[in-house]
Amino acid sequence: MNNKTWDILTKELAIYGVKLINAESCEVYLNENFIKIPTNRVISSINKRIKYNGNIFETTIQETISLLSANQSFGTKEAIDKLVLNYFINSTKDLYDLSWFLTNNFTFNNKNLGKQFCQVIRSSLNKDYTEFSREVILEIPKYKISLDWIFRKMALLSYIKNLIQFARLGPTKVSQISIKTARGISGPWANLDLPMLERKYPWADIAEEMSGRENDKKKQRRYRKGFEHYNDPYGRVGEGHYWREERNAPFSWTEKNTESPYPSRKMLSG
Repeated sequence: MNNKTWDILTKELAIYGVKLINAESCEVYLNENFIKIPTNRVISSINKRIKYNGNIFETTIQETISLLSANQSFGTKEAIDKLVLNYFINSTKDLYDLSWFLTNNFTFNNKNLGKQFCQVIRSSLNKDYTEFSREVILEIPKYKISLDWIFRKMALLSYIKNLIQFARLGPTKVSQISIKTARGISGPWANLDLPMLERKYPWADIAEEMSGRENDKKKQRRYRKGFEHYNDPYGRVGEGHYWREERNAPFSWTEKNTESPYPSRKMLSG
């Protein structure tokens, strides 16, 4: 039986503090010790944590909506540091990307919360920063960081839960599932799945076919032209090739029309 997939699954869970014993039980790292717990209880505990974080996530979104929807008729007349302003603008853009993703991929307890969040962020992006109070400009980056952290926490918990559910199939069924390897990737990371010897190989493998290449380079005509008799044993002289550039020859300025080697528009210079 090929245990490669099961070994990878075991190592991946170990990174997140879950030590698999078998399909039914595992050890969880808690309070600097490993505690033996059934896998179904671990999944139940993770579901509760996801729900708890989800409630905080929705509450934070509602607070963000309230903050941006508050009456901003007076705006801000105070000088705003450029760095703080950039934080506010980029945070609002990131919140819009997050709201669009949540609208299409996240299930809210309040079904209209996702659309409302997206509409408020879009409306904010269509305003000038002077229409927002100083409090909003300073607080929005904090809310963005909080939402991002909570969402990533829930995603990580969901990932661990899926791994444990996969492990509950048992080593036999898990090991029968082959791991897919991406092929045909385009771009700077292409061909990373090639065998090592196709990208890096010993010089000895090509030394024989490359042995005469340096001499072939030295014997090229551009390096040998005019030196055919250089160091000739019969005393013939070889001084190399001299290229005479006519345009570098001196000429009389008063007779430039006839002596100058440079092309000119004589009708304009006459």
